[in-house]
Amino acid sequence: MSQIATQEKIFHAALQLLSDSSYLQVPMRDIAGAVGINVSSIYNHYPSKEALLEALYAYYDKQQRAAQPDMAELLLLAETQPPHTVLMRVDYRYGPEVQENMDRILLIAAQQPSHPRSIRFVKEHLLDLPYKTIAPLLERMIELGRIEPLDIGAFCSLLSFLSFGTATLNNTSCRIGSDQWSTILRMLFSLVVCKL
Repeated sequence: MSQIATQEKIFHAALQLLSDSSYLQVPMRDIAGAVGINVSSIYNHYPSKEALLEALYAYYDKQQRAAQPDMAELLLLAETQPPHTVLMRVDYRYGPEVQENMDRILLIAAQQPSHPRSIRFVKEHLLDLPYKTIAPLLERMIELGRIEPLDIGAFCSLLSFLSFGTATLNNTSCRIGSDQWSTILRMLFSLVVCKL
């Protein structure tokens, strides 16, 4: 097995085990066992469990950056396009395999309420993200008189909770598919009242 293939297997085993249990409850020997390698071998790829956790977070960061919409373009579209159409373009949904990984990483981070890096991760990727994407669009649309004023903070919090709930459900047999997610988003965005 090549170095890269082994590292990938370790990554996926950690993703599975850490999201099914918790970071503190899964020793490196369990991850090595799931891959079928000696525990000492795992350290050739990841010098510590903390480094493995950072690799998971780096993967999430990379995937999210790649999917992030061009906010300047969306703000321009907010001036002419139907508000709900523009809001739906801020849909952080990934391909099926990537989506599962993203959901699992979010759960891993959320299961560690006292781990400083995980706290920052959850804040940045779950709690703050709607304020960086949806909030500017809503503010601009209100400013242009295209939608009725609304509590943007409450709306962003609702979107964060919805995203986390979906990630949690996706780690059970009650998976939310991309079509269902789009329907949920449309329902949420229906709370935004467009002016005629």
